[in-house]
Amino acid sequence: MKYKKYSDKKLERMKQATVPLMERNLVGIVFGYACFTVFASIGDYGGFSIVLFENGIVEVREYLFSQILAEERLYSVPQSCILEIQQQYQKYHDEIQTMYAPYNGSCDGELNCFYFGNQWIDVLNIDYIEEKAIEKTREVYPDQAKFEEVMTIIREENKIIKLFFSIFEILKQYDIVLDLSSVTVHGESTTTCSEFYAYKNEMQSRKNVRIWCRKLFQKSGYFIRQLMKSRKEKSVDKSKQK
Repeated sequence: MKYKKYSDKKLERMKQATVPLMERNLVGIVFGYACFTVFASIGDYGGFSIVLFENGIVEVREYLFSQILAEERLYSVPQSCILEIQQQYQKYHDEIQTMYAPYNGSCDGELNCFYFGNQWIDVLNIDYIEEKAIEKTREVYPDQAKFEEVMTIIREENKIIKLFFSIFEILKQYDIVLDLSSVTVHGESTTTCSEFYAYKNEMQSRKNVRIWCRKLFQKSGYFIRQLMKSRKEKSVDKSKQK
C-alpha cells in the first residue's frame, strides 16, 4: 500500500464501506492478528490485519487511519497448516480460556489485536519483557502492591506474545512471515508505517519540485515577455528616428 491522496468524500465512502475488524462475524476464523495506529490524521497510515480461515483462505488487509480499508489480498494454505494451529491451541487450551490484557498505561502508539480461536484480545504497545530480570528488582521496589500489578501485566502480555510467536513458527513453514509490525505472504509484504510516510514525503517533495518548476517557468516567461517587449519598443524608437 503506497500513500495516495484521497478526497474527503472518497475517504468517507471508503469508511462507510469498511466493516471494522472487531465487528466482523467470527465464524470460521482460526487465527487473526492486526496492528492499528492509535492516533493519526484521516488518510494517513492505519495499519494491517491478517485473518486465517478454517477453509485455508488467508486474508491480508491494509488500512488507512480509522480502520479504512485501502487494500485486500487473498492467499491460501493447506489444511495441514490449520491442523497444526488448532493443535497448538489445544496445547495452550487452559491459558487461552483465561487470557486477557490488563491495561498497561499506554494511551497512544499501536493497538495490537490477537485472535486465538475464541475472542479478540487488544493491547496497546504490547512488548515481551523477561520476567526473571524484573523479579530481581522486587526487593528494592518501594511499592510492593504496584510491583505486583506491573508483574501481572508483564505475565499476561508475555503469555499472549509466546502464543503469537508459536503460531508465527507454524505460519513460517507455509511462507507466511508475521511479526508485530508487518506480514509477508509469498514474498509480498504489507507496508510498514515508516515506509508509508517515507513514500508520502517523497511524493510531497516531488510535488514541491513541480510547483517550484512551474513558478520558475512562469517567472522566466514573464522576463522573456518583458525582454521581447523592451526590444520591440527599442525597434520602434529606432524606426521613428529614421
